[in-house]
Amino acid sequence: MCLIGTCGLAINGAFRSASIGFELERRFWGQGLVHEALSSIVDHAYDRWDINRIQATTDLDNQASIGLLRSLGFIEEGIMRQWGYWKDAFHDVRLFSLIKAERPIYPTA
Repeated sequence: MCLIGTCGLAINGAFRSASIGFELERRFWGQGLVHEALSSIVDHAYDRWDINRIQATTDLDNQASIGLLRSLGFIEEGIMRQWGYWKDAFHDVRLFSLIKAERPIYPTA
């Protein structure tokens, strides 16, 4: 067995909201794997757990993640200043959200 990436959802039940995160090993990029996984997680959160808002953050320059979130219907809300910390420095991140009433509905086959 080989772990190629992760997707996670941290739920705040009191606010009926959640934060979603994801990562994928570089050699598996561009295959639609994260899109498929996140789409399933989002649907499950809205349909089973009665979540109203899901949010995600990305590095300012991560065009692949920005495009992925937009393709799932997430809207950019703005920049969170010095929110992230990695490589011994603070970093700004983009904040995206998807509200249940605004989510795109995809036809099922």
